[in-house]
Amino acid sequence: SLVAGSYKDFTARSGTNISFAAGDYYFRNFYTDSRVNLTFAPGTRIWVSGDLRIGNGCKLQHSGQTGDLFVYAGGNVTIETNVEARAVLVAPNAAVSISTGTKIYGYVIGKSLNVQPNVTIE
Repeated sequence: SLVAGSYKDFTARSGTNISFAAGDYYFRNFYTDSRVNLTFAPGTRIWVSGDLRIGNGCKLQHSGQTGDLFVYAGGNVTIETNVEARAVLVAPNAAVSISTGTKIYGYVIGKSLNVQPNVTIE
């Protein structure tokens, strides 16, 4: 389990399961390979100064309400195919690309949005 704090780059390799305790996390870049499960305690905020990429088939989950996982990205955001996320994603100065089959339960804000077919945002 990760504890809140400042880190350089975050990279999670395929098939890993990582838990985040509640609190504020600061990263330069945040990348996951495919099929990574990220579990967040309610009240977790992720601040990424650079790029954010979530790989194919990843899950970002928590047991709280909408807004209990807040993610801010300063750089570009790429969410690959068949991702399931319960999060508020804010990237006001960045391009956000969401690929086919992805389901986002929450909100997405970006300078531009490229949403592929069969994406759900609710």
